[in-house]
Amino acid sequence: MKRDVVDELDAVSILEFFGDLKDPRSAINRKHLLGDICVICICAVLAGADGPKAIGTWALSKKDWLESVLPLPNGIPSHDTMGRVLATEAKSNEITAIPELISNIEVKGAIVTIDAAGCQKNIAKQIVDAGGDYVLALKGNQGNMHKDVINWVGEQFENDFADVEARRYEVAEKGHGREVTNLYIQFDAPATLRGREDWEGLKSIGVATRHCLQAGKESYDTRYYLTTLPVAVKQFAQAVRGHWAIENTLHWCLDVTFREDESRLLDRHAAENVAWLRRFGIGLLKRVDSKESIAMRRRMAGWNEGFLTQVLGIKVI
Repeated sequence: MKRDVVDELDAVSILEFFGDLKDPRSAINRKHLLGDICVICICAVLAGADGPKAIGTWALSKKDWLESVLPLPNGIPSHDTMGRVLATEAKSNEITAIPELISNIEVKGAIVTIDAAGCQKNIAKQIVDAGGDYVLALKGNQGNMHKDVINWVGEQFENDFADVEARRYEVAEKGHGREVTNLYIQFDAPATLRGREDWEGLKSIGVATRHCLQAGKESYDTRYYLTTLPVAVKQFAQAVRGHWAIENTLHWCLDVTFREDESRLLDRHAAENVAWLRRFGIGLLKRVDSKESIAMRRRMAGWNEGFLTQVLGIKVI
């Protein structure tokens, strides 16, 4: 496939995802475009590569195709170049990325669920200002609030909820040799809770407990949530269950389809960046209009350059 048969506006569309990235590399001896490297890494990971050496090998095997869809002013980057880029520490994290994401999506009328890393006052305010509701997992990163909620909820348990109005909802499930009971409890946020006024729109406190019995062994897990939802415990439970269904599906796909748990990358930054590439790849695969499973789509992307161009959003004319 020659460059003149590719719609060039579409061909560069995936590069636009990386167009605003600041290049962390030294300008000295910088021969390859960061966008080219990112696209090569994503394509190689889709095809089964699990580290810099494999990415470099894949790129060389696809030299003709890559040269037809990417600028590559100095040819195919070496696997050493791939490794240096992947080992570069990311300059952002969830706390900085979440506000940017929220500002670019429609949250009006929606319930936004976020893990503990995103349980931040500014994020809560941003969601409410945009017309949405939030269910934010509360952990130790909100020190006093976390401790106060645990203590207050513990007091209510000990008093058998005699002094508060609480709503409960229980879901029991069996399967795969496990018996799981999820109990959801929701209260109005107490007026005496320290710092309550700092959380925009806070209305209630939610608690989700999970009891699992498997092979004669029991395990318990309790999670606490801040939310703008009124006390309607089934709605709260649905939000929490929906969040973890998405999380579990993603982790299952990463483990089964991308074998993430088998990764042997020793460099922490490289491992984190390759994990990000896998997640990005899953997002691309899900966008493809296909009846095939994600695992089969990944294989097809590795086997068939035409399908790979479809995954990347490149239109051949």
